[in-house]
Amino acid sequence: MKKDVAIRTLVVVMMTTILVAAFLNRTFLRDLIVGATFSESAEISSIKTNLELTGGADVVFRATKPKLLKEDQFNNTCRDDDAYISILGCYVNDEISLYDIKSSELNGIVESTAAHELLHAVWKRMDDGEKNRIGELLNAVYNDELYNKELKNELSNYSSDELLDELHSRVGTEIKNLPKELEEHYAKYFRNQDVVVKFYEKYNEIFKEIKKERDELESEMQNINTIIGQKAILYKEKNNSLSSKVLEFNQCAETPGCFTSTGEFYAKRSELLAEQAELNEDYEEINVLIDDYNSLIKKYNANVLKEKNFDNIINSNVKNDDLIK
Repeated sequence: MKKDVAIRTLVVVMMTTILVAAFLNRTFLRDLIVGATFSESAEISSIKTNLELTGGADVVFRATKPKLLKEDQFNNTCRDDDAYISILGCYVNDEISLYDIKSSELNGIVESTAAHELLHAVWKRMDDGEKNRIGELLNAVYNDELYNKELKNELSNYSSDELLDELHSRVGTEIKNLPKELEEHYAKYFRNQDVVVKFYEKYNEIFKEIKKERDELESEMQNINTIIGQKAILYKEKNNSLSSKVLEFNQCAETPGCFTSTGEFYAKRSELLAEQAELNEDYEEINVLIDDYNSLIKKYNANVLKEKNFDNIINSNVKNDDLIK
């Protein structure tokens, strides 16, 4: 009898604890209910699996009713009037929408975007105390160039409130080897944050390589252009000098007694021919440099076109039929 009472008492205590926890975290309870009624697509299930979400993150993710959308649907949900700005996903009205990007070369971009938007939903659900604590850690990363030199430039126009929200998503999906407290924070949502960051690094590396190649091409073009300019100036000076010498030679040849001997005439003539041959070599060298420069221009234009094509692929305002082939 006493054992039954003890069991009933334990059950009552457990139920009370659950009810109190649910009352204190009504958002979590709501997420459970909303998520339970959400029927996710096979693609969304695959994204979840790839991101290795924790149980808590899975509850939040399902509650946001994540969906993959084609251009028109996506633009209606995540509207941006600037056709030149690419938006990969959005978190609006507590729902996550992802642009359905189909590109074998940009594998990982949808997963990275999903994780980014999920962390926006997580931030919304954090209380002020946790936001202040995590916000201090995020600011420390933001102000430390060891982690990411690009963050400050890319987020410089954000307001103070927007900055922490965006930092929370950017840091959690783009930066490895974070301070221990931040790693523990993100571990609540991702079983392996490095896996999440790799999705970002994988597709972002393509754009980094394109930019690196373009920077190298620009540097080569500038160097060759400088050399061509210098050689062209020298060529012009030597050509003018040779023209003057040829004119003097011809005048001397037409003047009786100007050359004291036939030997002197042919010796001077040989000097001028040698200078002309050297000048011809200089001219050919300049032409080779010009050909090299033109070849670099073609590579540069191809690089720009390649980047433009990738930009178009991730830009929902550009129809598939409009992509550069």
